[in-house]
Amino acid sequence: MSAKPGERGKRVRTEQFISDNTVDHLAVTGSEWGRVMADAEQPRKGNAVPRSADELRRHAEELVDRLADAQADSASTDDTAVTLHELRVHQIELEMQNDELRRTQLELDAQRAQYFDLFDLAPVGSLILSAKSIVENANLTAARLLGVDRRLLVGQPFSAFISAEDQDAYYLLLQEMKRNPEPRSSELRMRRLSGRPDIEDGDFWALLKVEPVDSGLEETGGIRIAFADITERKQSEKALRDSEAKFRRLFESIEQGMALHEIITDDDGKPVDYVYLDLNDSYTKLLGVTREALGKRITEVMPKVEEYWIRNFGEVAQTGAPSYYEDYLETTGRYYATYAYSPKKNQFAVLVTDITDRKIVAKALQESDARYSSMIANISDVIGIMGADGIMKYKSPNIEKWFGWKPQDLVGTDGWQTVHPDDVERLQAGFAALLERDGAAATVEYKYLCKDGSCKPVELTATNLVNDPSINGVLLNYRDITERRQMEASREQDLRRLTQALASTVDIVSEVAETRDPYTAGHQRRVSELAVRIADAMGMSPEQTDEIRIASLLHDIGKMSVPAEILSKPGKLAPIEFELIKAHSEAGYQIISAAHMEGPVAEIVYQHHERCDGSGYPRGLGADDLLPASKVIAVADVVEAMVSHRPYRSALGVDAALAEIERGAGLQYDADVCEACVRLFREEEFAFSAV
Repeated sequence: MSAKPGERGKRVRTEQFISDNTVDHLAVTGSEWGRVMADAEQPRKGNAVPRSADELRRHAEELVDRLADAQADSASTDDTAVTLHELRVHQIELEMQNDELRRTQLELDAQRAQYFDLFDLAPVGSLILSAKSIVENANLTAARLLGVDRRLLVGQPFSAFISAEDQDAYYLLLQEMKRNPEPRSSELRMRRLSGRPDIEDGDFWALLKVEPVDSGLEETGGIRIAFADITERKQSEKALRDSEAKFRRLFESIEQGMALHEIITDDDGKPVDYVYLDLNDSYTKLLGVTREALGKRITEVMPKVEEYWIRNFGEVAQTGAPSYYEDYLETTGRYYATYAYSPKKNQFAVLVTDITDRKIVAKALQESDARYSSMIANISDVIGIMGADGIMKYKSPNIEKWFGWKPQDLVGTDGWQTVHPDDVERLQAGFAALLERDGAAATVEYKYLCKDGSCKPVELTATNLVNDPSINGVLLNYRDITERRQMEASREQDLRRLTQALASTVDIVSEVAETRDPYTAGHQRRVSELAVRIADAMGMSPEQTDEIRIASLLHDIGKMSVPAEILSKPGKLAPIEFELIKAHSEAGYQIISAAHMEGPVAEIVYQHHERCDGSGYPRGLGADDLLPASKVIAVADVVEAMVSHRPYRSALGVDAALAEIERGAGLQYDADVCEACVRLFREEEFAFSAV
């Protein structure tokens, strides 16, 4: 900033005075210096700060001029030097304060500019009104929303921009602000008054947020208003209300009964009840349920409601899968078709149609099939039809007689609920396989769960008739086989008794035979013991093993026809004596055959001295002609005979016996039998039991 002409000379004189190091001509007395410094300090009292740089400099110049004017009276050069030094320090302080003021002013200007940018560019209109609701300030957004230039907006009453329909509401809003100056909001219709062709005039909906101005306007009652255009939201709300009204008119005018419900679940999420949320007049006429049922549970409105309805409707509400039912309602004595769907999670709506007339027509058709139905109802087997989805579609009336269930208890429900848990997985696997073959049938036995909780064994024959329009499912034929199972159990018990009796008889006969030959006492039982172990080691069936056990105990029964003196002769047998011994195999066969013992036991006894290479007796049979049981007993007989004492020789021992069968393996004896026998002795350390 340039100085005025008069001030420029004064400033030069002052600066010259300050920079002059020669103080001989200054003679400022102590009292004068004190007065000057007191004047210098005066502006700083009360922490007053000069308002501008020019004012600071002018004040400093005045101090210097006063010192210069007092130079004639100054008597001390040292005092003058001190004074000059302090003046320079004071000047520096003043310049620093001036710089700080400039920086502060720049920051304030920047913040003010930023505030006005935010204020003007805010997405909502912002106004400040006087106590008389005159616009005192407005941002650009407010001017744009109202269609008025901001300069023209200021000074106008805000009520001019309120739609005539909402003037009263605006007046009440102002009165409430006066009574209780707290922030509040309101939705009003406002006017756009541009008068310009490029801006559309007319009313628009606005959300107003009003609050008192915090700037000492308590007496004037100034307020701040922020508002936004909510016309689109209001239009959407109106469209929604119109849609709801249209739906309500349709809801109330249709002939079908319609109701909306919400399910109630237990802690595990299982549906246990449902509540009426809404219903139309047709629903009341059809079912007799009035609007008093709203908010109540179905178990309160219809205490006899079947549990499966709650379950099925709960499934619709939880899964969103629609369903269709036709059923008879005892409370009205009418038939209804019910279509259920889920408009929202955990809710379901039903569309109910009275189909009683249709059912009457259908009844006439059913009467033509009365004879067939009567036959189905009275046969001992229960008939059912299960859909491919596992839902039971039909149960014949006689199911109650056999299993306690009524058809309506099961129709429309999960077909697996009457299957014992131990059998469900097996039956479901078979059901899935059956569905893959059109027209295929399968029979299975399982445990059926009766209504009283008991189980009955049933034989189920299922036939895949899914593609048959008259069935459209799997035809099920249930037969109660309780009596048959009881008969089988009785027969098994009888068989066990007979088996025990036979075993006792075999033991008696075996012991009788051995009493005639004291040297071979226990031979047959030891052969039986070894033969059974060999059969087990070879993995033979339980039936084969039992046949081997019995045949082993009787394999020498034919020796009862041989004279006792020959059996116990210590020396070498004569040829004719040996022929008598060899005949004991055939004799044993004839004895057992005469007893009519079932199975191959007699033939096994007949073959026990035959050999795979045809060198045995009495018929010289080869390996292909021999029964597997005969091959086992042949090896066991040889081993036991060699390890035991005989009248004509001493016991040869286990090693000699094993060496003999290893030598003849694949020749005289079956190789697999020999291998199993050797393994028993050498690896499992088999030993004959004491007899």
